[in-house]
Amino acid sequence: MLKLERRGYLQLPERRTAGRNNAFIGHIPIGHSTTIIECVLQDLTPLTIEVVQSSETLRLFNHLLAKYHYLGFGSTVGENIKYIVYDCDRRPLACLLFGSAAWKVDGRDHEIGWDSKMRQDHLHPFQTHAKQIPDTSRNLPG
Repeated sequence: MLKLERRGYLQLPERRTAGRNNAFIGHIPIGHSTTIIECVLQDLTPLTIEVVQSSETLRLFNHLLAKYHYLGFGSTVGENIKYIVYDCDRRPLACLLFGSAAWKVDGRDHEIGWDSKMRQDHLHPFQTHAKQIPDTSRNLPG
């Protein structure tokens, strides 16, 4: 994100803490590909989205957020589900973290026509069984 901001592609909100993303507090550095990727997305397909389940993958996820997110990463709060997106060469491209705050989003609920009961019926299994969600890893079409 910082690179995109430096190159003028986006403007990030003001940082809430100074230097936190360089601290790795509580996170052990994990080796991963840091090769610069300069191509169109289609060249990286098929992409794979994997649920973070193993302790090894969780360490990688935490390391990537701590190192690369402009706010750093300390820990998660509440229920959440984490994913890592990999390219065809198994290089991590993105970390996705959906926290319990995402369970109630008025704009989304209004757009898809959900009232509070419909939201509870549709999201309740994810909210109460987040640790039991089956591995939904899958390849995205190229």
